[in-house]
Amino acid sequence: MDRISGLPDEVLVGILSQQPTARDVVATMVLSKRWRFLWRMVPKLVYDGSYQSNEFGKFSIFVLRSLVLHEAPVIKMLRFKLDQKSCNAIDIGVWFRIIARHVVRKLVIEIVTSSSKNTPVTLPRSLYTCCKMLVILKLSNTVLLDDAFSFIFFPSLKKLSLESIKYPPDGDEFVKKLLLSCPVLEDLYVEQCPDDNVTVFTVRVPSLKFASLYKSQDRVKDDKDGMHILLVVSSEVLASPNLRALKLCSYHNEDYPRPCWSEPSSIPKCLVSSLETLKWVNYEGYKDEKQVAAFILTNANRLKTAIFSSDDSNDHEKSEMLKELLSSSSPMCSRTCQLRFV
Repeated sequence: MDRISGLPDEVLVGILSQQPTARDVVATMVLSKRWRFLWRMVPKLVYDGSYQSNEFGKFSIFVLRSLVLHEAPVIKMLRFKLDQKSCNAIDIGVWFRIIARHVVRKLVIEIVTSSSKNTPVTLPRSLYTCCKMLVILKLSNTVLLDDAFSFIFFPSLKKLSLESIKYPPDGDEFVKKLLLSCPVLEDLYVEQCPDDNVTVFTVRVPSLKFASLYKSQDRVKDDKDGMHILLVVSSEVLASPNLRALKLCSYHNEDYPRPCWSEPSSIPKCLVSSLETLKWVNYEGYKDEKQVAAFILTNANRLKTAIFSSDDSNDHEKSEMLKELLSSSSPMCSRTCQLRFV
């Protein structure tokens, strides 16, 4: 027996966890009798079917069989990287029902697409019932369905990433419902895409500490159509009383008028007691941007760092915008906060 095979099971399982994909992990079962069943206890599984669009049927069967045989009670990380043209909700739904036998802590579903015109992959409603013990959930390029018959609840979820997601017809209400189902959420990443059925992405999560919110440039429309860019949504984000870091990224299509900033009727609690870091990407110094920035800088009592950046502005323009930001902030913020323009 070689030296590696003589190591304890937990050490060998740790070695197998470093393999790039689940197929590589399962392949080790042919090495010897010692390795035959070790793969079943690996707590990290990565299924990469993004390169197998012509053989997705075989890939799906492999995923199904390996999940059925898997014995680890806790799966620390489960990742699916799938091709948009071949995968479907039926296969994913079957996988989820098998996954329900385990406690999955981190779930990543990444749909690889070659064109934005391809039909998005719809995730099954079983996502809400089979993965209740998640701590981290990352979804990319998928469609989420509402489930009026099931109670959506992620009691342990602390980190949620929603990248280019399409929502049910009443997207605004679904977003509220989804975030309310995450009572201990601390870290939220959102990258909205065109036509995602969400007018205003409302974030009211008391436990939230970190938020990164992006809006696609193609997503911005005239206010009369009910569309608002992130600057309007930011007041909703600030409603999270424990928010420590906020990252804003503003885009605007010059073919449409700028939106208007509506100052909240009361100062959000996080500005008074918790917000320490602000980073604003693509800040151009428009009236609505200056109003939001002034509101944050004036009321953020604990702000330590505020960084603004603009790729389209020269050094003189950046210097002038920095002067405006400094003049709009409160004297206390000017003394205690490191404000930079990069």
